[in-house]
Amino acid sequence: MAKNINENGEASKMSFLVVEYLLVIFFKLIYIIWYLPRVLMGMCRRKKVCVPLNDPPEIMQISGIELAKRIANKEVTCKFVFESYINRIKEVNPILNAVVEDRFEQALNEAVHLDEQIKTSDKTAEQWLEEFPLLGVPLTVKESIAVNGMSHTAGYFLAAGRRAKEDAEIIEPCRKAGAIIIAVTNTPELCLNWESHNNLIGTTNNPYDSRRTSGGSSGGEGALLGAGASVVGIGSDLGGSLRLPAHYCGVFSHKATAHVVSTVGHFPGCGDTEKWNSHFTLGPMCRYATDLLPMMRIVTKDEFKPTLNLTSEVDISKIKIYFLKNYGSILTSNLDPQISTGLDFLLDHFKIKYNLNVQPLERKFFKNSVIPALHALIQIKDVEFERPKGLFCGLLKMLFNCSNITLNTYIYLLLEKYGRSLPESTYIKCNNSLDELRNELETILGDDAVLIMPTFHRPADYHYTTMPRVLNTMNTLVFNSIGLPVTCCPIGFNSDGLPFGVQVISKRFNDRLSIAVAEEIENICGGWKMPRKK
Repeated sequence: MAKNINENGEASKMSFLVVEYLLVIFFKLIYIIWYLPRVLMGMCRRKKVCVPLNDPPEIMQISGIELAKRIANKEVTCKFVFESYINRIKEVNPILNAVVEDRFEQALNEAVHLDEQIKTSDKTAEQWLEEFPLLGVPLTVKESIAVNGMSHTAGYFLAAGRRAKEDAEIIEPCRKAGAIIIAVTNTPELCLNWESHNNLIGTTNNPYDSRRTSGGSSGGEGALLGAGASVVGIGSDLGGSLRLPAHYCGVFSHKATAHVVSTVGHFPGCGDTEKWNSHFTLGPMCRYATDLLPMMRIVTKDEFKPTLNLTSEVDISKIKIYFLKNYGSILTSNLDPQISTGLDFLLDHFKIKYNLNVQPLERKFFKNSVIPALHALIQIKDVEFERPKGLFCGLLKMLFNCSNITLNTYIYLLLEKYGRSLPESTYIKCNNSLDELRNELETILGDDAVLIMPTFHRPADYHYTTMPRVLNTMNTLVFNSIGLPVTCCPIGFNSDGLPFGVQVISKRFNDRLSIAVAEEIENICGGWKMPRKK
């Protein structure tokens, strides 16, 4: 009996290995045939860096929570805050192409109205902040998340002109907390890419080098935050879409434990809500780590707030840290040496300052998780969007650059067809593998440990070069598949001036621990830095 179990396990590993090799070949072929000419043209473009803030007002260099305090204490008017951020967006968006639609006029009117309320009210600053922790804070939102009356197409050509009829559920508590929405931001078509490009708005650029990607699918948010044109944003994450843009653009993000943040109001949605919400989540992106915890207190569903216990203090000196540099799969590349050095510096700090026992995690944990994670993703059924007619005819049009639908949507539709052809036993085997991984990892982490590992193996790539390296996003995708909370933190810059970061992983419902470590990392490494021309 034991022999049969062992033989079955080895056979599974061998079949996973064969599929991994086929995937590597598949994505490299697509890159050579379709993307390489675009890459070469893009690399020939002149590099542009977002203009640094010249003599910036102090309010442009403080966290959202600190901003709310100053508005409540009448140290600054909400109108002045919004005028400053609107001017900054107008200054950098011609370089970034990050904004899909703004609401500058409405936001300014709301800011003026709030100033009048504060001026005439007899409430104390403490009372204002207790009721409205985001009092007058500018908020940007990924365009795939519904903001009443605003564009809501997810960059999909067949959804052109679609507008949100009501706010997504995550937006309601943000408004109630006092935030004022200033713009909705770009996303790849149907959020199906790690590069924010679509045929409605175009491509969003990195604030540190316009020839490079801002990531995806929350790339518009990452770009505005990285350029200092937003302070707090809302994005979504199915396989790294909050974390990769944060890594590329030098900011913070948090992918919450599965199910704790509502996904209602996102386009596309899904009829298979159980599997969808097990993988997919919405969450905050911030320039400053200190805004992550307040944002999570606001957007977490009421029924999960006692479980997450986000008001509890974390003593960093009493935690344990594990780390992992390379994934251990043939699908993933070796880590960039400069990121490796940055991670070493970070780990040394925890050893020296807190005398923590920092241990490497064995690579075996993730070595055979890539294919199960991919299969878990494609088994999600009833993703809700209008399918283009004629899949193979559409692919043929793509070859002659005559299609309004992007290649990644067609790749998804092919994977969807492939997923329907698989026997149920394949999914059972993959899900069992992921359950085993989750249980083993959570046993190691317990209630007082985190895992720190690179978000991606290198800083921002040139536009369209993500495809042959797309399987390196397994660093992020696997944590969607097992539902663990992950916080992304910037830790440094490479020799080309490009930011890079790490992700901090904790046990499910222990979000406050990974966020607390992110706050410490901000203290160590300095957090977000304004793009510079030199």
